[in-house]
Amino acid sequence: MKVLILNTVLFLSALSTVSASSDPLDALKLISSAKVVVSLNDVGQLDMFKEASFIQQANAIKFETKSKMKFIQVFDSSGTMIYQLPVRSTKVRVSKSLFSKGDYKLGFVLENENDILFTNLTVN
Repeated sequence: MKVLILNTVLFLSALSTVSASSDPLDALKLISSAKVVVSLNDVGQLDMFKEASFIQQANAIKFETKSKMKFIQVFDSSGTMIYQLPVRSTKVRVSKSLFSKGDYKLGFVLENENDILFTNLTVN
């Protein structure tokens, strides 16, 4: 019986190790394409988004949130706000042409939320 339990524990340990992501930061990526990468700061933020994608044909980043967005704030790498885009919807497309190559922070101001939801944006 001890051998059976030990073998089961070893098997489950090996299975969980094999199925685990090799890069824990992959779990935080909302969008990963050759042109843009959007990532979260915390895996708990995942439930705020219904969808996030890069639309190649439109050269735009698409976001859909569960709560209505009031604004999206765009900060440059030094933390200076460079845009505040009014949204007033749960869906938005942001043109990649608004961004030069580099790193940005996007702050989503959502209705009925006290905190701003921040994501990291890298434009290649």
